[in-house]
Formats: sequence, C-alpha cells, structure tokens
Amino acid sequence: MKKSLFSLLSVILLTLLFIPVMVSSSGSQSGWQEHQLIAEKVSKTLDKTFDKDVREIPTSQFYQEFVDEMGRTYSGDLILQELITENGAYKATYVGELYSN
Repeated sequence: MKKSLFSLLSVILLTLLFIPVMVSSSGSQSGWQEHQLIAEKVSKTLDKTFDKDVREIPTSQFYQEFVDEMGRTYSGDLILQELITENGAYKATYVGELYSN
C-alpha cells in the first residue's frame, strides 16, 4: 500500500514538472499567458580521436550545437577528462556545460 501510494505521488509530481507553467499576465491585461521552461545549459560529453603527438592535443575544446528540441544553439568550452591510446591513436574525452546563446 505504501509503495503504490509513493509510486502514484511520484508520477503525479513528475507529470506536474513537465506541464507548462500558467501565470496571470501583469499590468492592465487580463487572462492567462503560457510560459515554458527552457534549459539555459546542457551537459555535453565529446569524444575525439587524434593522430598527432600527445603534446599537441588540446586540454579544452570549444563546441557549439543546435538542439532541435529546445530550438536553441548551445555553446561552451569542454575540458579534457580522459585520454587513452587506441589502435595507435589517442582518444580524448571532453566534458562540460554548454550555455544557450
């Protein structure tokens, strides 16, 4: 009984998080105005392969991407997190936050 009640409450809370927020308009206007929450930043992991000297591999990478679901372009610097050798090349993993423009 407790588990099913907890599950039901969890589903209700998650549903409410994804419903657009309705707020009354300000000033002399009347009625309702719909506002959707749009992410200001997104996390990004980027894997790149390099065939050059390890000393020439950058420790950060600028990255830009248009996200269809958000209708926005996000960009930012990704920081090198991991560097491994793979088949005679270097595989670099960059991680960071991209911010909307």
